[in-house]
Amino acid sequence: MNIQISNNRLTITKLVLKLLLISFFFFPLSYARAPFCQAHVCEKTCPKWQYSPFLIEADAAAFFPLSSAVRRIYGTALPSFTLEFNWRFYKHWGVWLDGSYVFGNGHAMGYGHESTHLSFVPITAGAKYFYPLGESIDLYMGLGPCYSFLNTTDHSGHVHKKSSANNFGATVKTGFIYHCNKRVFLDFFFNYMFQTMHFHKTESDPFVYRHDVNLSSLQLGGGIGLEF
Repeated sequence: MNIQISNNRLTITKLVLKLLLISFFFFPLSYARAPFCQAHVCEKTCPKWQYSPFLIEADAAAFFPLSSAVRRIYGTALPSFTLEFNWRFYKHWGVWLDGSYVFGNGHAMGYGHESTHLSFVPITAGAKYFYPLGESIDLYMGLGPCYSFLNTTDHSGHVHKKSSANNFGATVKTGFIYHCNKRVFLDFFFNYMFQTMHFHKTESDPFVYRHDVNLSSLQLGGGIGLEF
């Protein structure tokens, strides 16, 4: 009788040990599956930007010069086209890099009103903060430096036919993104850029001194992009 009780205890002890070993074996596996399960649930409930960290977009905008002199020569609004890359790396934060092309034709002030052409290429970069409004819309604001290149062509005998300048500036981006689906989005924005350009004169230069140009501006526009 005592032998049978001992055997039963031994059997129960072995069963408990087996259960403990099985539990210790599967516990790490179940813990490792937790992030996958959380990600699977989050895929249905979290904003889409957490699953599309890389964005590329093409924008078109109206470029409104803040300088009255530039507006008198080239007009109130100039066309602007931009190619922009975004990387959303952590929760609400991201960085961007873009390049734009702005151009305009006008007539110089003063005698003759000769024709003039302007080509302006700002390259900007910086940090963006995204604030999601549900699953389809993100508000954002960005701040960063820019480096710009200016080329002008003037049909006048009093100044150089072609002149160029480059300089640092700064930009502020605001807008919102509408996610059409998992790959396509629309961007509507209103930006501000501070940018002045300086032309240099040498002692041997026989032409009239060219004044600095204030190309600070507001930009209003929109674009379409892809998420990856």
